[in-house]
Amino acid sequence: MGSGIDDNVVFPERQQARFFILFNPASVFLNKSFYGVKTKSSKFVAALAISHLFQLSTELIGRTPGGGGGPLDIDVTMAEKSIILHPSTLTFSRCQRLEKAFEQIANRKIKSVFEELGLPKPNRDYSNICPEAISLDKVLPDRRELDAVIVEVLGLTEEEQLAVYRAVVELVKNRLIKARSM
Repeated sequence: MGSGIDDNVVFPERQQARFFILFNPASVFLNKSFYGVKTKSSKFVAALAISHLFQLSTELIGRTPGGGGGPLDIDVTMAEKSIILHPSTLTFSRCQRLEKAFEQIANRKIKSVFEELGLPKPNRDYSNICPEAISLDKVLPDRRELDAVIVEVLGLTEEEQLAVYRAVVELVKNRLIKARSM
């Protein structure tokens, strides 16, 4: 009999403008570019890990190759230090909402963080990306619902959620601009 712990959440070693976590219910073989996360609540952990709060924490603790911009490298130790809600903090109704939003996101193409948050597709120099232009009504609806569950648990106001979104966009934009200048 197994332990009930699955490694069905897959964390990529590198992230660019698209931030994603994979759900791997078939337990497809992983290589050194993808880390398996062992958990009893794999679908909920995957859902929590695609939140922008989690992305903000990885942007803050990740590193870029050679100290320049470009892809964000996140090793196992860094992933373990990232901020994520424990699934036990969620009520039954929040679990249902989170699962529904996660399934909607999982069944569509993941866009850049900019587009997920309602900003335009970035041009080559990212000059059309303005974090201050983010508004909650422009965020993709499934993305908004997933993040809303998490900010409700944390008690964040809409302005604080906007601050998280804007910080993520600013960090990703600056990292990618820096890569172009090197």
